[in-house]
Amino acid sequence: MTKIQTNDRGALLDVLAEKRPKRLRSYFEWVQDELIIPDGPYKGMRFKAERQPYTRLLMNEAGKWRRHVFTGPTQSGKSLSAFVGPIMWHLFERGENVICGVPSGDMVKNKWLNDIKPAIDASRYRKFLPKKGAGSQGGTPTEIHFTNGATLIFMTGGGGDKGRAGATAPVVVITETDGM
Repeated sequence: MTKIQTNDRGALLDVLAEKRPKRLRSYFEWVQDELIIPDGPYKGMRFKAERQPYTRLLMNEAGKWRRHVFTGPTQSGKSLSAFVGPIMWHLFERGENVICGVPSGDMVKNKWLNDIKPAIDASRYRKFLPKKGAGSQGGTPTEIHFTNGATLIFMTGGGGDKGRAGATAPVVVITETDGM
């Protein structure tokens, strides 16, 4: 603990500034600042809503509702803007655990290795990827514990209620809901 003399107003203000809670960016602000395109023609570039104009409307609405449902045509960018982006925002900007729902165990590995992990690898948040254990190598992870303290928990549409009851998170992101 830092000892401060009562007549040292500048030092006191510095300590108080350090204790302020971090300002959380809206989903849209975070995406524009942090999300890097992991593949395709814009690989390595920051996400820009101008490339897919509907995404600005989608992301500006994201903070206004408790539940979100997104549908769209193939190759419209919905996996990045409505699946991977929200997962990363909650894990890294908000530091929250996230449950990721997918229809089957086969799809867990696919979504992790082909969608989620490449986006994290392309970002500054790659420093939070685990060095060992689930999610660090290949394989099919069920839980990935990031070094910032957040956890990504995969759940499938099959199985009994006991498996689902053991995991808690304030956020659930589900893909391919028609297969659940």
